[in-house]
Amino acid sequence: EVTCSQDARRCISNLAAKRPAIVIADVLLHGMNGFYFCKAIRQRFGAPALPILLLAGIYRGGTFAEEAMRCGAQQYLSDPEPAELGHHVVELIGHPQAA
Repeated sequence: EVTCSQDARRCISNLAAKRPAIVIADVLLHGMNGFYFCKAIRQRFGAPALPILLLAGIYRGGTFAEEAMRCGAQQYLSDPEPAELGHHVVELIGHPQAA
């Protein structure tokens, strides 16, 4: 099941009730950028038991990837192909048989 949200703050508020296996977000979000979004999730929910995968189309390069990791993301991908994205999702949620 996939749940989508257009607003970062609303998404964070809904995370406790939804209890997702993974959060996938773009760096460009309505309400806050993806780096602050990761920080807010970590502040509210603690350690990285909830994997966060940040996606970027504009923000490319090592500096942004390093910042994503400092903010609590497990993975940072720039313009991934669908198969690459799927591979990383499977890897982060720990279900290799689904690959």
